[in-house]
Amino acid sequence: MGNATNSADIVMTEEETRKCKTTRKANSMTFVDAEGQEHHIHIPGKRFDEAIQYFINENWEELKKFDKWNGQKYEDYEVTINE
Repeated sequence: MGNATNSADIVMTEEETRKCKTTRKANSMTFVDAEGQEHHIHIPGKRFDEAIQYFINENWEELKKFDKWNGQKYEDYEVTINE
């Protein structure tokens, strides 16, 4: 069994949410696979839900197919402007 850390675990209060001008889904994930190896991957915005489902299902092999994290920046389409 592996494990992961992911900023999706962070919950903001209503007031903190109202103060935010933009929101983004996490674009990286760190997880430990079944062999005990740590991996840090990049998650493109369009594949966020897919990556989270692989994590929930402990499908480490599919997660390892994502690009390695190297500080990739968010694309403009991955940022939501809050009104």
